[in-house]
Amino acid sequence: MKTVGGCEASQSDSVLRQHARSMSKQLSGIKENTKALTSATTAVTDSKAAKTKQDAIDQARTNLRNAIDTAQELLDGSLYKVADNATRVALENAISTAQALIDGNSTDTKAMQNAVSGITTASDGVNASIAAQNQANAQSQTNTNTNGGTNTYRRGSTTTVPDPSSPKTTESESPSPSATKTPTDNETTNNQLSGSSEQPKPGVSTDTPKGGTSEQSE
Repeated sequence: MKTVGGCEASQSDSVLRQHARSMSKQLSGIKENTKALTSATTAVTDSKAAKTKQDAIDQARTNLRNAIDTAQELLDGSLYKVADNATRVALENAISTAQALIDGNSTDTKAMQNAVSGITTASDGVNASIAAQNQANAQSQTNTNTNGGTNTYRRGSTTTVPDPSSPKTTESESPSPSATKTPTDNETTNNQLSGSSEQPKPGVSTDTPKGGTSEQSE
């Protein structure tokens, strides 16, 4: 832009007209330059807003991916370890919803943030269910140990310690097989004969009176 001289009252009419024509020529250029500058400024502002928005989208997508990875590990590691398997089903559904946003290259930061919140809530449910199952297992183990220590006993032979003050009884007091002898036929006959010879005769009293003499009964 060129500098245009002032329009002073002391200037002649021709000079004032010349200055006015110069201003008119530059006026259109000023308008064009102002329009271009405004457009560029708007473009920068829009680009800055777009950059801010894209950064937010990228960050939301990164957060969502991280949440999916962490939730998937929890889902895989919690198999048969939860008190209520419905918590794992809820987590699996939350992961599927979030993965659909990633696969579709969603730019909806609000939807992705909501998906992260859903995964977090479902993960908390799974962790609580795991803790409940661990507590139940620990209680069951405690009950098993307690019952085992109180009611469990071992069958076995009972050893009786004899009282030192009581008479000793040993197996040696029982007659051994060698001490018991079965009499033979000859021995039986001899015993019968000797027994019969020792029997008193009929009618003869074996009582000895006080006088020392024996009397035969008639």
